[in-house]
Amino acid sequence: MFKLIWETLAQRPFRLLLAIILFSISLTIVNFAIFTKNAFASKQETLISDATYFVDIDFSEGFGELYENPNGEELLKQMYIKLKNNDTFRYYEFYKQFLYILNYSGPSVFKYGYEEGMEAEDVEFGNNGNNILASPIKSVQVSNNCFARFNLELHSGRHFNSNDFDYDDKKQIPVIMGYEYKDHFNIGQELECIYIAKKFQLVIIGFLEKDSYIKAGNSNPLYLDMYIVMPSINCNYKPLNYEEKLFQIRHYANKTGGFLEVGKDLSVSYVKLILDNISSECSLRKYDILGQNVIIFDLFAVSTKQMWNAIVILGSFLLLISSIILIIILIRTVSRNIPAYCGYLLSGAKLITIKICILSEIALIIVLSNIISFLLLFAVYGNVYTYNIFAVLISALNLIITSFITIKILNKSSLSSYMGRQQ
Repeated sequence: MFKLIWETLAQRPFRLLLAIILFSISLTIVNFAIFTKNAFASKQETLISDATYFVDIDFSEGFGELYENPNGEELLKQMYIKLKNNDTFRYYEFYKQFLYILNYSGPSVFKYGYEEGMEAEDVEFGNNGNNILASPIKSVQVSNNCFARFNLELHSGRHFNSNDFDYDDKKQIPVIMGYEYKDHFNIGQELECIYIAKKFQLVIIGFLEKDSYIKAGNSNPLYLDMYIVMPSINCNYKPLNYEEKLFQIRHYANKTGGFLEVGKDLSVSYVKLILDNISSECSLRKYDILGQNVIIFDLFAVSTKQMWNAIVILGSFLLLISSIILIIILIRTVSRNIPAYCGYLLSGAKLITIKICILSEIALIIVLSNIISFLLLFAVYGNVYTYNIFAVLISALNLIITSFITIKILNKSSLSSYMGRQQ
């Protein structure tokens, strides 16, 4: 039997080699595309979940129309309430707005722009006919849920409570200082500041633990050691004058420019649609989603997915062509070898033995093609899991179909017919 197999294979080695090469290339392309597509999808899920876990939004509208609108500040307040109470995501207020501290006596390292080598200059503010020097100091405004979400612990003092976020003109605003402030300021110490052109009274209630930071999504962590942490206050009152109206509009533009913590199953485009619907309900223009790299990555992920799908289809098409070529080669080989098969039958061989030999030839070609494809992929990836079960199933299906067609040609009547013609 082995002699028959070898003689058959040795008759047309070029065609045999061509069939193996084509089948190996097709299997390699299919496995490569499927493995890379799955690996990219896994990486994409990680990247997308990291990138969109927090979505940074920003108020994109100019303030002019809101200044002129009698209810301009109320529209932003409605937007804020809808963001805070939305069930699709969690909303975190976190934004950097420096404070002008009046009569500041601390070191310059806390001043806005100091670390970047662009320290902002002190300015003078009028106060009851007197000019007071004020220094721009780094500050962040946060909502109460930021402390739990970002594990902000205190070195000393107390956390904010819910009442600290409700403001009226007669109330001091409690602040928590970064760790580096503890050697320069004290708990209970009062400060005067200018925040968005409005004067406030501050009182220090605590100091953060060293290296406390906030990190949302793919953004770099913001270490708070040199920042004043101020509650993102709620102005639950109507502005009494135009200056107060301007302040509330600017302040609530900040408050509605926070971060959305969204589920991993939500796309950026879906979150943007929700934002657009909310802003439309509040008669506001659309909000922007910051970090365009997230959106670009979404588009890149879609196009890359389509590309790998196309490669899988191409590989499958090549597999089909290779299978057809393999069938043609085997049919021609079997047809050409019928005289030899008849000779074996006349020598006492059984028909089942000849069929087993032909099936062995087909299996050898397909197995060799799979082995070559596996070795190529293993050499590239160094991973045995590169080879996909889909390729194995396709090979098995190909073996069955090719064997069926080939054996169908080599039936007893064909051999008998040939032997009859020879007689």
